[in-house]
Amino acid sequence: MNSSYLDQKKRQLNRHRHYMLHRNVKVYHHDYNGLRDHEIVPAIESSVDAIVERAEEDLCIIIDLRQVKLDHRALDSFRQTSALSKPYIKKIAVVGIYEIQMAFLNYISNLFGLHIRAFDTIEKASDWLAE
Repeated sequence: MNSSYLDQKKRQLNRHRHYMLHRNVKVYHHDYNGLRDHEIVPAIESSVDAIVERAEEDLCIIIDLRQVKLDHRALDSFRQTSALSKPYIKKIAVVGIYEIQMAFLNYISNLFGLHIRAFDTIEKASDWLAE
């Protein structure tokens, strides 16, 4: 593969995450809103790679899953990448999940000792992260 193709793929994956400042707290926003099945796993893996590469501690993260259908591959990717990112994470706020997905979220939270909560809006999630 040529480098321009790889650069283009990297830019596409990077568009799903950005930093924002909320009440003087830096929040790392993973915006998966509306991604299709084949897009979600590469986006998850790219986001975790960026977290590990930065090696910042006490990250506050919003994961926006509105209009995303999580299949077994996406759930497995979240499970596998949670162990890698745990040393860098203080809190995770998840937006847009269904009740059945909440059970999986609780499993991940308990398994890896992550501080995770679900919210129905980005604003409420941001407020909790800034506490």
